[in-house]
Amino acid sequence: MFVRKDRADDVVNICEIKYSTKEYSLSEDESKKMAYRLEAFRRETRTRQSLYLTLITASPLAENAWSDDIPVKLSMDALFER
Repeated sequence: MFVRKDRADDVVNICEIKYSTKEYSLSEDESKKMAYRLEAFRRETRTRQSLYLTLITASPLAENAWSDDIPVKLSMDALFER
């Protein structure tokens, strides 16, 4: 049985998970694919909630021309801080 529980702030995090042994570098092509997936989710679910693209990586995201396209970034360091 599926139970939907919406967040009070009306936000949905759409997660992309990438693995790399070094800093993950986002390419222009991958940035476009992620944006397409986000809009496909919006279109298919017909949600009116805010969608935040969230990138989860084993290593930090390298800063480049497309890294700012991802509003929420989490690396393993952030997930396992002491």
